[in-house]
Amino acid sequence: MSPVAQADGGVDLSIELLRESSSFRVRAQAALVLGRPPRSARAVAALERALADPHPAVRAAAASSLERLESVGSLAA
Repeated sequence: MSPVAQADGGVDLSIELLRESSSFRVRAQAALVLGRPPRSARAVAALERALADPHPAVRAAAASSLERLESVGSLAA
């Protein structure tokens, strides 16, 4: 499997875990994983939705990841 395909699979799995897991710890970890470069539009959308998660740890992880991705995006510009 190519590195790009692996990265896409990792994003897909993390998005699914962020959306579906009943464990706030798993959702928070998934949010942190989605905040790693390279930036993905799907990851950003999932993180933005996670800002409304019922658990504050997940919201904090999503906000941190979005901030990290924003700084990566501004460095690439």
